[in-house]
Formats: sequence, structure tokens, C-alpha cells
Amino acid sequence: MAPAIPRSTEPGGRRSRRPWRTTTALLLLALAVVTGGAAIVVGSVPVLVGGIVLAVLLGSAAARLLGDEVVQVRRDWSQDRAAQAHVVRRDAESKARQHIDFAETMAERVRVRQSQVEALAAQLEQVREDAAAQLLRADAAEREATLLRTQLDEAHAELLSLQESLAASQSAELDARTQLLAWQQADEARRYA
Repeated sequence: MAPAIPRSTEPGGRRSRRPWRTTTALLLLALAVVTGGAAIVVGSVPVLVGGIVLAVLLGSAAARLLGDEVVQVRRDWSQDRAAQAHVVRRDAESKARQHIDFAETMAERVRVRQSQVEALAAQLEQVREDAAAQLLRADAAEREATLLRTQLDEAHAELLSLQESLAASQSAELDARTQLLAWQQADEARRYA
């Protein structure tokens, strides 16, 4: 079950209704001001003392209500930040897995290309030996050797490109693993804090 989304009181968030605590605190402060003003107008000492005591009590109650509201707002903000951190951590883990999968795929491609290059190199060597031994088929062997050289050069060029891609992927994988480890350590530190 997904957690209930608290009302947003952050800047840039949706504007929320004014909490009842804040409204009540403002009413208590207004009542304290009215009581103090009435006590000053009446001007007798017992009324002034009563007005001051009532104003202090109303002000204390208003301060308590506002303090509770600040605590609730901070608690809501903390829950929002924790939910955002969880989403970011989950996304980072997903990206790290994707980087690892990509690196493994590229490594496999490099291995396949390397074996193709080795096979082509072996074929080229065989063709050279056959050409030296059989002068009668020199023209045909030379054409095949030229074709194999072209394929070998293309394979070398592609191998270099794949090796560069693998190096970049491995670097990204290392960064992703480092970030994932940092997230996990931060998460553990937060749990034990």
C-alpha cells in the first residue's frame, strides 16, 4: 500500500489550506490583543492584571499551537525528502544494473570480434602459405588475400571502436557502482543514526 501523500507546504508545492492550529493560534492572539486593549480602556488594576494574565495564557497557547504546526510541517517535509531519496536510490540502482548489462554485452561483442579477427588472421596466413606453394593459382589467391585484408582492417577498426565503447561503459559502470555504494552507505548511516 502506497503511503499517503502529505499536503505540500514547501515553496513551489501546491498551496495547502491553512491548518487549524495556525488559525486557532491567530484567533487566540487576536483575542489577547482585544483583551489587553479592553483592560487598558477600563483602566482598573484588577482588570489590567486579569487582562495581562489572560493575554499571557492566550499567547502561550498560541505559541504551543504554532510550535506543533511547525513540527508537523517539518515532519511532512522529512517524509517527502525520504520518499524522493528512495525514488532516486531506486533509479540509481536500475541505471547501475543497466550499465552492468551493457558492459557485459559489449564485452561479449568484443570477444566475438576478437575471435573473428583471430580467425581471419589465421585464414590470411593460410592463404599466404597456399599462394607461395601454388604459383598456378597466384591470381586467385591474391584476390582472396586482398579481400581478407580488407575484412581484417574493418574488423580491427570495429574492434578498436568496440574497445573504446567498452572502456567508456566500464568507466560508467564503475561510477554507477561507486554511486550505488555511496547511496547504500548513506542509507545504512541514516538507519543507524
